[in-house]
Amino acid sequence: MYTLEWILSRPEEFRYQLLDRMRQDCNYYLGNGQLYGNHLWAGNDNEEEHITIMKAIWHSLSEKPVWLTLAQIVDTGEKMLMMKHLWGICSSGLADPSYQICSDHHDVKVKFFDIILFAVEDGFLMPAYK
Repeated sequence: MYTLEWILSRPEEFRYQLLDRMRQDCNYYLGNGQLYGNHLWAGNDNEEEHITIMKAIWHSLSEKPVWLTLAQIVDTGEKMLMMKHLWGICSSGLADPSYQICSDHHDVKVKFFDIILFAVEDGFLMPAYK
């Protein structure tokens, strides 16, 4: 595993490229990656650490990327943690069964992600009543 100190000691060009790679990993994690933590950089199955490293890299850059703000990093981290938490509740059977995301169907993850990703964007959880 790479340490934060090692990452921050690399040339700025490397850190800039790594930040973009980590950003793309977050997008994949929230989309087709279906919250599988090993899709994060270096197989890091720790969403909080992934975001912490991204913040540190962002702060270390002399020229901030125009394609990624600190607020976007924070927002992405919050989405990742919320999605993981909601998936944990849903898969544990503690959630309201009237939500489609908690069905026992084979395609539950697809339904779950479609609904939750929509809800995350709008700031609320949309129930799928039968």
